[in-house]
Amino acid sequence: GERRHYMYVPPVFARSKDFFAFLKDNEAQLADFREGLKKNVASRCQSIFSIIKQFNDIHLPRLNESFSPDGPCWFMPLKVEELDKIVACGQPSREHLAELLFARFKSVFYKRVLYFKTQTMSAESRFKRGIFSRWELDAIRARYHECRNIYSSLNRSDLAAKYLAPRSAVDYDSSFDEEAQVFDMLKGLPGKIVLINPLELGVKKAIKCVIDNIDYITNVETMNLRDCSARNPNDAIVFNKFVYNLNNRSLSEMQNFLEQHNITEINPKRVAYACKVAFEKPIVPNCGSDSTGRNSLIPGMGFIRSSKISNAIKKEVMAKHVTLPKPISSLILNKGKFTKDPQDNDEDDSETIVCLGTQQEPITNKVGDEGKVEAISFERFWRYLNSNIKNLLRLTSGFAVALYWMALYQFERELAIGFLFASIWFVITFSRNVLVDLIASAGTDFKRWTMKNVNFDNAYQSLFWTGLSVPIMGLVKHYFDVFWTGKADGVLFEGVKFFCLCLANGTYIALHNRLRDFDKKVIKVNFFRSILSWPVATLFAPFGNMVGIPSIVQAKFWSDVVAGFIEGGAKFSQRFTLRKRDLIELLPRLSSEDRTEVITAMLDILYIWGKAPRGKTCLRLLLLNKPSIGERIWKKKQTPEEIKLRTIRARNEYLRMLTLFRSEGMIHTLTDFALKNYSGRDSYELTNLIGTEAEAFLAWLKELDKQFDKDL
Repeated sequence: GERRHYMYVPPVFARSKDFFAFLKDNEAQLADFREGLKKNVASRCQSIFSIIKQFNDIHLPRLNESFSPDGPCWFMPLKVEELDKIVACGQPSREHLAELLFARFKSVFYKRVLYFKTQTMSAESRFKRGIFSRWELDAIRARYHECRNIYSSLNRSDLAAKYLAPRSAVDYDSSFDEEAQVFDMLKGLPGKIVLINPLELGVKKAIKCVIDNIDYITNVETMNLRDCSARNPNDAIVFNKFVYNLNNRSLSEMQNFLEQHNITEINPKRVAYACKVAFEKPIVPNCGSDSTGRNSLIPGMGFIRSSKISNAIKKEVMAKHVTLPKPISSLILNKGKFTKDPQDNDEDDSETIVCLGTQQEPITNKVGDEGKVEAISFERFWRYLNSNIKNLLRLTSGFAVALYWMALYQFERELAIGFLFASIWFVITFSRNVLVDLIASAGTDFKRWTMKNVNFDNAYQSLFWTGLSVPIMGLVKHYFDVFWTGKADGVLFEGVKFFCLCLANGTYIALHNRLRDFDKKVIKVNFFRSILSWPVATLFAPFGNMVGIPSIVQAKFWSDVVAGFIEGGAKFSQRFTLRKRDLIELLPRLSSEDRTEVITAMLDILYIWGKAPRGKTCLRLLLLNKPSIGERIWKKKQTPEEIKLRTIRARNEYLRMLTLFRSEGMIHTLTDFALKNYSGRDSYELTNLIGTEAEAFLAWLKELDKQFDKDL
């Protein structure tokens, strides 16, 4: 009968040693199962060797017609040894063989193209001199173009279909006669039994297979991209509806569904039993790409929920990437249990499953004499342009706009003064970006301030957009003066003027944030930080006016001051939260019985303390069980008993860490581990980290002991 594919998925283990312990504990029960798999591997290898022999015996003579065995265009026989070089690990497959075939065809036919091209060029020259006839020239040209077309369109799937014997011709008998034989071996073991690519059997047989094995199958693949790429899309929809009915609908609805699709050969009692079992323990649908990366039309790399894609790139990703059909996505996302029929089109339910890989146009093989130059879009040009050149373009274009307004309109053709205030405008913006990044990375620990923590790409983008804001702010100020009918001084005048300027600045910032696909929360914060600067700008307006600073520069300055506090606080909070999450996960690992896990945790903690932004502060607060400023404000207060228990636990973690880092030969142990388990740049970075930070970290730990409550 047809071959049916299943996958046994063991339980998820946090550590590899737990997985191997699981195999060891169940070695006796899995012995026959593993032995059967080994026999199948051997049989598959033999079938692959048979395919190679058939290719060498049948197709190779035709491919080598009219070529000399000693010549460079001769197609040598395929060898098993060549296949072994492609198979990095595991067992050879038709995909590996197709890869070998493609590499060989590409190499040989490239030489043949050059050979026939030379022959054609020579024939054309002889034809011009009257040595060759038109008939001879056309014959050589036809051979050349035929060979070139074959070379240009070479691909693995077409070669496999044309030259490799079909699976049915060289297939082998599985060591397992029926599914029940395998299921009995796996009975009682935790994990999942997944029916892989059921639609290769056909819809009717796939449905029968699920119903017959309802007691054992836990998951079923309702969407396999590789299989569905060459299948009627309706087959996947019908099978998905079957799984939905099986898990969620009554027996009568299931019977109606089977009759509607002319599936009458299944025992009605078995259908009733399957509905009962699946209603209590639903069959979980899954999706898989099964992509080998060889066919550009089949996206690989896995899948992601659309809700997990950042809003900043979601629109672009959804436009370029393949999404699964809505009914199939809905059932998978709800793990088979779904109150609504997945066929219903619910506009409110926008959640879907997106392929991480994309479809690409087939790539033709190049000879090297092609005259066409691939056109590069401006988007690709800008994306891959050198970052320093991009930043220079941003700076010059933004500054040119700012200088144009300042010199020609703000100060009426006073170029020097216009240049001065345009420069001040840019210095304010650049300084704010730099200070925000420095404070967010190292707080007020000025010794640890480093330009490596500054996002210069973001800073130069800010300079470009702030340059465009100068004429906008200038126009708002100009028309405010035109329409203001009251006295042009005093608190009211300054208050209304700066309110208009701050509102215009906030609106402009929100608009360009929108164009740059910023998160909605960030856009709101950036809008209101300009509004929040209004009272401060109004308060200090008399001083700014006295020294001759234009109003738009004053509004800009106070807007960036407020933004510095808001952005710095937000980045500080974000980085502190990330460091705390990492450290909370790492500290318990110091008490693990696995030496490798302990040393890895020590190196991770050393890196966070020495290199990661906010790492030192976060570790100190965790070990002393002290809340951060944000936690004091927002977190629920703990009882004295809870505080004492957490403090004792933190103290024990501190003592464990201190014991490890002051142990004899600690530097040697860490260095030895780094050199044994890492190589190249990684080993250099780790040994450098150990050499520069380990002793300082130990001294810091000893100094921290003074801050603990000695009564604990």
